[in-house]
Amino acid sequence: MTSRLFYGAFTVVICTFPLLISGCSSAGGGGRPEPPPAEVIVDQAVTQDVQLYIRTQGETRASQFVTIPARVSGFLQEIKFQPGNLVQEGQPLFQIEPDDYQAALEALEAELKINQAKEQLARANFERAEDLIKNRTISPQDFQTQAASLQEALGNIDRTKAAITRAKLNLGYTLITSPVTGKTGPNKIDLGNLVGPGNTLITVARMDPIYVEFDISDADFNKIQQNAKKVTQADNQSISPEGQGFSGKFSIAIMRGPDASADEGFDYEGTLLLTDNTLDASTGTILLRGEVPNPDYRIFPEQICRVRIPTELIPNAVLVREEALNSDLNTKFLLVVDKDNIVHRRNVKIGELINGRMRVILAGLRSGETYIYQGLQRARIDEKVVPLTQEEYDKKYHLLVNGNGNGKNIVPVEEAIEEEAL
Repeated sequence: MTSRLFYGAFTVVICTFPLLISGCSSAGGGGRPEPPPAEVIVDQAVTQDVQLYIRTQGETRASQFVTIPARVSGFLQEIKFQPGNLVQEGQPLFQIEPDDYQAALEALEAELKINQAKEQLARANFERAEDLIKNRTISPQDFQTQAASLQEALGNIDRTKAAITRAKLNLGYTLITSPVTGKTGPNKIDLGNLVGPGNTLITVARMDPIYVEFDISDADFNKIQQNAKKVTQADNQSISPEGQGFSGKFSIAIMRGPDASADEGFDYEGTLLLTDNTLDASTGTILLRGEVPNPDYRIFPEQICRVRIPTELIPNAVLVREEALNSDLNTKFLLVVDKDNIVHRRNVKIGELINGRMRVILAGLRSGETYIYQGLQRARIDEKVVPLTQEEYDKKYHLLVNGNGNGKNIVPVEEAIEEEAL
């Protein structure tokens, strides 16, 4: 009997133990609540026409660079311009002492008069000899002597005239003028020094227009040739029939440091002039030259510049923010949010980067679709999120600004969302 009672009591305890455990659990307030959906910042894919370019680096060259030397010897008497300034074609630059050359010219002109007088006398003697030889009054030998004297007098006149021409040239060389319109450099020889043939006095660079030379790859060159007849821009021309390769438009930006945007500063537009006649087999590139109007002389020779040549226009290209892109091995993808705020992975094919921040999407996304570009690490595929625009986020969290009121965020967006989630 006792044994049966003990067994019954033990059975009751065992049967009621799960109920006690359940009761304790209920008394503890239940399991951990589900975390709220993560907040992310989103944007919508937009469309716009996008111009594609071939991009390379080039160097500017003076369209004409002239070294001006002295052509005669003498003391440098006058500098007629301000070195470093712009000069016009034909403008006087230097004056070499002209006195010796003026005197030499005058001496030759006097010599010409003497020779002309001698020629007149020789001609008169020859004409008399012609009459006398007909009457056999003089011998043939005397006649030949008079004829030779006339020819000698004529030759002396021609020689003196040639010497006068040379003297006038030398006198003209004492006044040195600019052969081109352009910007001068510093003078190489100071006033009062003795100069002579071969001494460089100044250099003049024609800078309007200015040349730009650059190399492009064989593949890019072929792309330009293939697309030349179907480029949609109205200001681009097709392949030149004159055998110069092709002629079209390009633009340049003077280098502004490594942080400059890829599409920033292209303020100068030029025209392609020619291509080299040989491809460089060692580099697989070909040299191109273009000219850029430079009326304000802001572009100088030997400057490094960025060059872009338009190839084709993509109408209604889909664009997203560059920071929204993710990589998985060789695949690019976006995190897209549907109308129910569920996150989905979307593999995409990307194109060119525009203005340093927007990426062309060639395939995989449609205009107007919503994608995440901040808070990517908190989003989970096939899970719900709370999508916010940048404006909604700023309004919700009332981001602090620094004291001068320039509107810069003190708390980064990622950190602020992270703190709110915690």
